[in-house]
Amino acid sequence: SDRNPAATALLGYNHGELVTMNIGDLYCRREARQKSFRYDKLLSQTATRKDTVFRRKSFRRIDVEVTEHMLPDGRVVATIRDIGQRKKTEEALTASVERYHILARAYGDTVWDWDLVANTKIYDPGLKKLSGYNLRQIDNASKWANEKLHPGDLPGTVAALQDAITNKDRYLKQEYRLLCADGSYKYILDRGFIIYNANDNPIRIIGSMQDLNQLQ
Repeated sequence: SDRNPAATALLGYNHGELVTMNIGDLYCRREARQKSFRYDKLLSQTATRKDTVFRRKSFRRIDVEVTEHMLPDGRVVATIRDIGQRKKTEEALTASVERYHILARAYGDTVWDWDLVANTKIYDPGLKKLSGYNLRQIDNASKWANEKLHPGDLPGTVAALQDAITNKDRYLKQEYRLLCADGSYKYILDRGFIIYNANDNPIRIIGSMQDLNQLQ
């Protein structure tokens, strides 16, 4: 078995100790039960990848990503990557999103969630009270949102969103007119929270909509 210096630095074991161990020895006890090393998966796939938790020699738990490849001669090559910082970032992001959801529900008539990568958008049931539209009537929420904005407001809202993303802003506030199911327009205050990935690319926006007439 070969072990490179990066593995000894990450895991705290010296080379002599690592060569006597297999990857299953590195799992924490709970993860060893839940995510045991599976040769059958490797035999049916070119590679497997998973996030798990390893135990350093000091018994400190570390979050890692493990990629395993089966070589033609039956040997297994495993690449281990420290993802501790990524996990902390994800946890902080989750906490921020949860806080924003709470505030949005408290101060908005309806909450929306837009996955920018998949270009899918969902609204909560409050949209019915705000606009008169039933969620079951909306097949493509991203397309629907653009169609229901007043034609005079659409270019400005699109430009404001693009400016916010270009400037890496976290928050976006807009006002526009929304066509309701009864044919009337409502003035809407829309607040959005823009989420970026580790490469500063926008991946998601969570927003809340309020009827401006109700605020007056």
